[in-house]
Amino acid sequence: MKIKKITPARKFQVGIKKNNIFIKDVAHISVSSGDEIKIKKKDLIIEVTNWGFLVKNNLIKNINSKFIFAGSNANKIHLLLYKKNKKKLFLNYCKNEKLKKIPIKKII
Repeated sequence: MKIKKITPARKFQVGIKKNNIFIKDVAHISVSSGDEIKIKKKDLIIEVTNWGFLVKNNLIKNINSKFIFAGSNANKIHLLLYKKNKKKLFLNYCKNEKLKKIPIKKII
């Protein structure tokens, strides 16, 4: 795995409409098949495979969160996770960004 830091970090606003969600682009990561990426703040472990990415954590144990697929069209669908107590904020975000929600039970 190779990490190249971006100095200064690139900061940008997320979404179609102006909102209060900002992301910082701080590094570029190059990975090879078999590499593991550990994100310590959320204790997330991602393994890189030759077919894509594999989340190694048991995410179902987190009962305070809910998964849903959402995207702007059929080519841009993402698996999203939101906290159950923040459902209204999440649904408002999806509405503002014109994201179509697909319950995970329809896919699995």
